[in-house]
Amino acid sequence: MELGNNEVEKVSVRPRVLLVEDDPVSAYLIQQMFHAQNLPLDHATNGAIALDMHRQNRYRLVLSDWMMPEMNGVDLCRAFRQLGGPYVYFILCTSKGQKSDRVEAYDAGVDDFMTKPLDRNELHIRLRVALRILEAEEVVQRQKAELEAMNEKLNHLAETDALTGLYNRRRFQEMLEEAIDEHRRAHDSLSLVLMDIDRFKSLNDEFGHLAGDAALKQVAAYSWKMPDATNSQLDMAGKSSRSFCSDVAGSKRLLQRRDFVRRLRRWSGRHERSRQVLV
Repeated sequence: MELGNNEVEKVSVRPRVLLVEDDPVSAYLIQQMFHAQNLPLDHATNGAIALDMHRQNRYRLVLSDWMMPEMNGVDLCRAFRQLGGPYVYFILCTSKGQKSDRVEAYDAGVDDFMTKPLDRNELHIRLRVALRILEAEEVVQRQKAELEAMNEKLNHLAETDALTGLYNRRRFQEMLEEAIDEHRRAHDSLSLVLMDIDRFKSLNDEFGHLAGDAALKQVAAYSWKMPDATNSQLDMAGKSSRSFCSDVAGSKRLLQRRDFVRRLRRWSGRHERSRQVLV
């Protein structure tokens, strides 16, 4: 019984296939089989060309002859595996039937075999299997990416303050200890800025907690304007904020930090409702 085209079309993954075949007659017959299944197919006449084509197109399914000049199919499969990237399903076409030969091919990373001359029905079945495996592999990779993104988000939530976006006390303490150890080994200096919001309770009492939250967020946002803020580690604990930064410029950096604190105080003095809040 011959399989219809819709048997392969049922699979959602339809990658472009690379055929590696040095014999033009065999290549033509195989190309006709693939065209009948409406599967895109590219043709390389040897292993070196196949590798160059793969570097440009990143094929997911390769159908290769075993016996070829310069580089045989087993060596070609090894080369594909060394390139890395998305998984490539590798089918080896051969007239070899020795068990030792197939063991060598499996060790090289070959996924499946087909006996030459190829049978149309067998090709259809093996293509369906290959496409199902590639589809499952894509699902696994997508789920892995989603899980990594979720873990990254959870890690971010676990180490930052939800209101201000600054690091929480636990994470700040960890980074501070790491920075102290690193700078001791390098004999570098480390600057630390402590900021506290005074009269914060009176702000909450007079204007409400939403106004207090807004003040915390604005102080946190302004903290990022500190010199070298991109290299600084900041945290917010209650109504206090702390920051440390690698002091690569020595006394000049310390003066910059002092100037920043003065500017922060001037900023808080100009801000609306500043009668109630001082930094």
